[in-house]
Formats: sequence, structure tokens, C-alpha cells
Amino acid sequence: MMEARYGKGRERGQSVSSKCLIGGLNGVGYGHKGRYFGRTFTHQGGEGVIDIRIRQAEAGDAQGLRDLYAMPKAQAGTLQMPYPTLAMWQKRLAERSGYGLVAIVDELLVGDLGLWLEPNPRRRHVAGIGMGVRDDWAGRGVGSALLGAAVDLADNWLNLQRLELTVYSDNAAAIALYHKFGFEQEGCSPAYGFREGRFVDALHMGRVRLS
Repeated sequence: MMEARYGKGRERGQSVSSKCLIGGLNGVGYGHKGRYFGRTFTHQGGEGVIDIRIRQAEAGDAQGLRDLYAMPKAQAGTLQMPYPTLAMWQKRLAERSGYGLVAIVDELLVGDLGLWLEPNPRRRHVAGIGMGVRDDWAGRGVGSALLGAAVDLADNWLNLQRLELTVYSDNAAAIALYHKFGFEQEGCSPAYGFREGRFVDALHMGRVRLS
């Protein structure tokens, strides 16, 4: 189970079950600590309780992002190239548009999510999502914390009506995570990307919230 800890309006360290907070996300809700300076999610897993802090990406995160996307599984699940440099990530952070969220555990950057708003005026209700998690932190609640924060931002602060993403068809864990947050498969692109000497297919998934 995942909980959200409030830093204001409640005693420090007091937890509230996520089921009592914001509804509508398949039974999982997310409360926020302050505003978007950061919010902490508590994940209860086989290794005990883990506090995962979600905040906006900052210039100082370049090394953590480089290390994340230098890992084999993080590369395999995205379109990132091997041998990323620190300078490349410094430039990307400086030029990044939309909203960049990172997941932090004990000062280690363990996950990254980008939410890109569509510039076309007829698609201002739409945003795209891309994300990655460190190989050694996969399956430990990082993806859920990041995606939950992004969906809350999209629904309750940006009033977005549609979120869309692509995911490799062989990434079963990511597909299951997206289904958990209401994304549905909308199509498939054969030979979407080239990875480790072969072409791989990708699924197009979307989450529509018309209000």
C-alpha cells in the first residue's frame, strides 16, 4: 500500500492512508506536501517501508539522470542512447519544457518523469508522458509514485483531458503500471525503435478524462 505524508496542516511524520485522500485513481489517492516543492509517498513492500519524495527536476539533477539512463534496463525501456554524458543532461535540463518530476530516496535520484504539454492550440488539453526508473529500483513503488503525481498534476492543476504515451510491447511491467492508472491501448507501431540489434514494436496508450 502507498501512503502520502503531509508536511503542513498535520503533525510532522503523521501518515494518512492514500485511500482517504484524492479518489478516482483506481482506489489510490495522492496528497501533497506544501505545493510542488515536493511530496512524499510511502511504499510498503517486501523490504519494508520506503519514503519516495517527488519534486520538480533541478539543474543539479543532471548527474543523477545521467546515471539512471546509463543503466541497461532504463535504456532498453526508452529511446535513450548508451554512454550518456553529463554535459548532455545539463543541456537537456536547461532546455526542458513542460514539467519534469524526479523521485528521490535518501538523496538518490531513482526515477524521472516528463510531462510535455502540446503546443498546438487545438491540443492544449493534451500532454505526453515519458518516464524511467533506475534498474536497481524497479518494482519498488517508484513508477507508481511518479505516475500518481503526474496524473494528479494533470487532472487537478492543469485540467488536462488527455494523457498519452508510447511503451515497448515487451515491457509488461510498464504496461501493467499504465493500466493501473487508467491508460488504455489505442494502437501499435511495428518496428517502432531499434534496440540491441533488432527492431521492437511499441504500443500507443492514452488516458481520456472528458469533463
